[in-house]
Amino acid sequence: MVYLGLPLGANMRLAKSWDPVIQKFHSRLHSWKGRFLSFAGRLELLKSVLSSLPLFYLSMFTIPVLVAKKLVRIQRTCLWGGTTITKKLCLIAWAKIAKPKEHGGLGVENLLLKNQSLLFKWL
Repeated sequence: MVYLGLPLGANMRLAKSWDPVIQKFHSRLHSWKGRFLSFAGRLELLKSVLSSLPLFYLSMFTIPVLVAKKLVRIQRTCLWGGTTITKKLCLIAWAKIAKPKEHGGLGVENLLLKNQSLLFKWL
């Protein structure tokens, strides 16, 4: 049963409970795959669209590390222009991309840190 987009009674510590979020990532990317986006366009898509998709889940539940790794893998693949089948060469380390712009990075948000910050509002 789903209420306000969140599953009721599901064990959110299990990775399979996060499948709707992963499917949203894939479906949102699928709609953009047909367009030819530059690196800057893919970066903006990553920062604006993909970073905001799991916010509601992240504000309510602790994300499992396995799910966070899957979502980061999807983000990396999107940024470098690859697909789930083909891989592209990563030109910049993800740790540098995930740094804030003030520290020399590209400003992509770290999902685990974002999850922790959103959960602190419940304290």
